[in-house]
This record gives sequence, structure tokens and C-alpha cells, in this order.
Amino acid sequence: MIGAAVVAVVAVGALDHARGSGAETHLGRFVGQLLHGTGGTDVRRRLAAVGRSFGNVPFTLLVVVAIVLIVAARDPLGRRLAAVDGLPAAAAAVATVAVLGTLLNDSGVAVGGLALVVAVGAIVGSGVLSPPLNPALSPPLTAGLDATPDHAPDHVPVDGTG
Repeated sequence: MIGAAVVAVVAVGALDHARGSGAETHLGRFVGQLLHGTGGTDVRRRLAAVGRSFGNVPFTLLVVVAIVLIVAARDPLGRRLAAVDGLPAAAAAVATVAVLGTLLNDSGVAVGGLALVVAVGAIVGSGVLSPPLNPALSPPLTAGLDATPDHAPDHVPVDGTG
């Protein structure tokens, strides 16, 4: 699976580079740098930028605390996420993109931090982190309503005289 992804990225990069300068994207320019032996400079620059990004204390703390909490609550969090179809896969996808974005993008840890903010918002919004309702403490939604036909009035007077 990873091999297929690498082949796809290389193919897209090669096709992008073939469009020529002025039309190519970052990926096409990078492929050109690799072909001409100057790609190492770009890689070193990006790694240095990623390393410097960890000096951004708020994002770095956010990511570190989130990783610690996720690892500590792995089992209960996994059960809660599994309660919504597709949510575990979506969470894994966001985590993958956050890690790759942190390691490969010049913005570094800011990518992971912002992905985390969006993911937490989506997970909280889904309601899976809300405490489960205790049926013993909350009445059923239909309490006091009996809409069976044998209890319904036969006719309702229009003038309100009953």
C-alpha cells in the first residue's frame, strides 16, 4: 500500500515536472531539483524549518499534551470513537496527515497543532465524548404521552365546548 502511494507521488511529480518551469508546482520543482542533484539543499532547508517550528511553544505543548492524553486514554477513547461509523478511520487519517504535515511541511508543528484543533472540534461535535445518558435518571422521551388510538379522543369540538 505504501509502495503504491510512493509510486503515485513519484509519477505525479514527474508529470508535473514535465510541464516545464512556470507551470509546475512545488512537487514538480522538487523532482527537477532531485534530477539535477540540488534536491539536498531543499531537504536540508525544510528539515531546518521543521526543527525551528518546535520553538513555537504553544503548538508544541498542544501537540505533546494531546499525544500524552491520547496514549493514556487509548482504550476508552477508541471505544467512544468506534460508536460512530467511520470515525476511527477519519481519526486515523487526520493523525496520519498531521504527522506527515508536521514532518514534511515548512510550518512543522503548526500543521499538527491545527489538525488537532480541527479533529478535536469534530470529535466533540459528534457527541461521542459526552457522558452516556443514564436511563434510570432521565425519563424516556415519550413519558406522559400516550398516543395509542384507544386513548385518543373520538372527536375534538371546534368551538372548544368539549
